[in-house]
Amino acid sequence: MDKKKKLIWQIFPSFLIIIFLSLASVTSYSASYFKKFFLKNCEKELIVRAKLLQINFGDILSDDITPCDIINGDQDRIRNIDEYCKDIGEKTGTRVTIILPSGVVVGDSFGDIKMMENHMKRPEIKEALKRKTGISIRYSSTLDKNMMYIALPVIHDKAVTAVVRTSVSVSAIDNKIKSIRNIFLLHCFSQS
Repeated sequence: MDKKKKLIWQIFPSFLIIIFLSLASVTSYSASYFKKFFLKNCEKELIVRAKLLQINFGDILSDDITPCDIINGDQDRIRNIDEYCKDIGEKTGTRVTIILPSGVVVGDSFGDIKMMENHMKRPEIKEALKRKTGISIRYSSTLDKNMMYIALPVIHDKAVTAVVRTSVSVSAIDNKIKSIRNIFLLHCFSQS
């Protein structure tokens, strides 16, 4: 009987290590899978929202706005675009930004357009100006968090008159993944 107890205590730590490593790898894989799943769904939703806004802003931006208009005059039109962005952002929880081909921001749902820097070098804007869908996940200094950005061109008379960009925080997705991982681990260890 004493030999059996000794043998169990020699094998038991190995089983614990195997179980722990198995749980860790399943949890890691699951977290990675769910993150990709959530990001893909988020991307699809942002594209749909951007396409709807692309149509709406296509009418509003049918006449070109130049940087001179911003400095010299058309402040009412710029203010209307910015207010429209803020209204949409509040209703949808999505950041909406309108950028001119020059990179000047004329509307943003969560930021002050007077304080925003030129967006010409942002990867998603560059792609949209090439008449493609621009997609980027990166840090936003304006909102101080990681964001997913989708940018689409607004085309009028075969020319890009602006870029519509929608974005949401991916921090919420990271928090959901952590929550799912913690629930999974808690459930696994409570079943043991």
